[in-house]
Amino acid sequence: MGLLKNKLINYASDLKKLLKPAHSHRYLFFYVSKGLGLIFLIAFISLLTQVSGLYLADGILPIESLVKQIGSEKWLSWPHLFFVSSDTYILSVLWIGILSSLALIVGLWPLVATVLCWAIYLSFVNTGSVFMSFQWDILLLEVGFLCLLGMPWVSVWKPNSNYAPPRYVIIAGYWCCFKLMFASGVVKLLSEDPLWYSCKALSVHYETQPLPHRLSWYVHQLPASLHQLSCMIMFIIELIMPILILINRKTRQIAGLSVIALMVIVMLTGNYCFFNLLTCLLALFCLDDRFFHKQIMDEAYQHSKHYYLRGIVASILLVMTVINLSSQLMPSLRPLRAITQPISGWRLSNTYGLFANMTTKRDEIEIWASIDKQSWKPYLFKDKPNSAQEIPGWTWFHQPRLDWQFWFVALRGYSQYSWTNSLITRLFEQSPAVLALFKEVPFEQAPNYIVMVKKNYQFSNGQEKKEAQSWWRVGKAEQFSPVFQKKEK
Repeated sequence: MGLLKNKLINYASDLKKLLKPAHSHRYLFFYVSKGLGLIFLIAFISLLTQVSGLYLADGILPIESLVKQIGSEKWLSWPHLFFVSSDTYILSVLWIGILSSLALIVGLWPLVATVLCWAIYLSFVNTGSVFMSFQWDILLLEVGFLCLLGMPWVSVWKPNSNYAPPRYVIIAGYWCCFKLMFASGVVKLLSEDPLWYSCKALSVHYETQPLPHRLSWYVHQLPASLHQLSCMIMFIIELIMPILILINRKTRQIAGLSVIALMVIVMLTGNYCFFNLLTCLLALFCLDDRFFHKQIMDEAYQHSKHYYLRGIVASILLVMTVINLSSQLMPSLRPLRAITQPISGWRLSNTYGLFANMTTKRDEIEIWASIDKQSWKPYLFKDKPNSAQEIPGWTWFHQPRLDWQFWFVALRGYSQYSWTNSLITRLFEQSPAVLALFKEVPFEQAPNYIVMVKKNYQFSNGQEKKEAQSWWRVGKAEQFSPVFQKKEK
């Protein structure tokens, strides 16, 4: 009995340590909160430029219709703030998100600002259907909630304040970084894709990724041996470096810097909006103040209100994360997900893994319109390729969600239940909000016929680019969808 009692006392002591302030991350967490506010600001502004065409009354998938599908009885499992779904209200909520992210950046009411950013973005993810279904959307929510647990309850948060986040938030940051990177590597192996096993995946990746940019073309021209070496290094960073996060301070720093380096390379070879920034922010948890030559002051650190309550929430979050990661990596454990299913809509713990199966060819969907069914003209997209001579552009941290989703449409094939049918309807209606999502439209008046066609795109080689100024080799058009005809009123 005495031995058991001592073990329980030691266990309780270890748990109590997790609730103590993380002195080593006082300054780092302060600036991580600024970075989180910046990423929320980028995400909200990017969404603001597209929300009318995607989600308002004349958009492709109006939020009002999606909220009705959720219904009040499903709100607890699929939460959102759109109790009123008018266009004015939706835009007002989005602007509150922008102001909240600015408040987080400058340090005003950081806890309240983080809660508002998280709740508003969660609302758009839960009601945004396919256009808000990307892994970085749920990663932003998970990291946002993780940071929320460590925010101080103050009106103004300054770098010289004596506040430090609880240790469990920093440890949760380690674990989240480990989960993201390790799962990303493991899913590639579990897919049994021969391109990953032979380390040849990057020979096609830069060409077939959703939105390549100019540097993607140049990297694609590198020798195959360099692509194989790059793939091996990527596997080392995704499979071995995450384990270093769990060992000690020095190995954790090596892992964090490796992740940041990988994200910078990914940023330089493709357009992945704010995903790279967000992952770098998460990797910063693996560092500490001493890494940046900050002295740790020997002073009494202030506790935030509700430390213990947040600790309980963090413990629940950790259990959910372990369950989700285990079920993702071991199919036999997938029934365990039923435990976390009732609150999965809160996006507190998620599974990740990009490009489990490598895409080997690039098909682009074009939308053609006609007045007489004889002469056809295309709708030109803002960011995805439209012609052989078009230079692959930079979207930086903005995500053009319509262009991104058409990459998935090309992979899956046409379906009569696809969101693209709603898009076609809006094009016949000449919805100004939807037309604004395109770079150029074929006619000032509404067309009588619309069809989607598919073309194969491949990067050109150096000689083709020099002689014809073509960045792409473009195949013949193949009909992808039925020919749609405008309905008479």
